[in-house]
Amino acid sequence: MRVLRRQQPHRLGILVHRENQTEAAYFVHWSLGKVAEKGAHIDLILGPWGEGTERADRYAVSLEFRQGFGVRIIDASIRNIARHSLVGRGLPREDVIMTPLAQEVFEILDAIWAQDQRIADVTGEVT
Repeated sequence: MRVLRRQQPHRLGILVHRENQTEAAYFVHWSLGKVAEKGAHIDLILGPWGEGTERADRYAVSLEFRQGFGVRIIDASIRNIARHSLVGRGLPREDVIMTPLAQEVFEILDAIWAQDQRIADVTGEVT
């Protein structure tokens, strides 16, 4: 008899602030110890936050990370994030790439990559 141990998925979520304003929320999903094999997914929730806003005001953008290949924008409309209680809609990849939004998304991702040590298993930056 063999006991098979499933790799547990790991999920982390937090808010991104710029000048004391919430700019985005994000979730990073990966399997512990399996990033080299399976990569990771990053879901961003963008749009207005705070009093007087609602989920319809916000949208999701999804990214996929693969070691050796980097990060690419993927279709958020078919991911679970599109049905999240904070999200009005998930954007298809085509609505994001080659737009100013893509630049904003990668600026946010750069800040997450540089500042969130909890995703060191993904970024490879163990301290």
